Amino acid sequence: MFDTVVESPLTALGKSHYTFYLTGSRYFGFARDNSDYDFYVQDSRPVREFLENEGFTTLLPQSHNYKDHNCAVVFRKENVDIQLVYNISYKHAAQKAIKEAGVLMPGREHWEVAYKVIINIYGFGIRK
Repeated sequence: MFDTVVESPLTALGKSHYTFYLTGSRYFGFARDNSDYDFYVQDSRPVREFLENEGFTTLLPQSHNYKDHNCAVVFRKENVDIQLVYNISYKHAAQKAIKEAGVLMPGREHWEVAYKVIINIYGFGIRK
């Protein structure tokens, strides 16, 4: 009989050659012990195939709370969500600006407004 070793989603991400960036409550500093893990990565066919091969499944837009228009799709496995984004530079800039401004508090209702403002500033070339 063979023992099946099941790798945790975090272990699989750590062993990949793609760079997954932390976001969500763990990045912004208000995670609880039972908080999930949220990451983002540049969207590409190879990344999608990697995640599918690791057992991640795509979430339908109505089944998740991500309001970021830079987010192409969300993959999930257990307590790990991966946002595949259209423009990683915008996402980096938005993350940094939101964290430095301290405009996010626990609760997704704040996230939608903050991301829209920051993405629009960077997206329309007001600030590069």
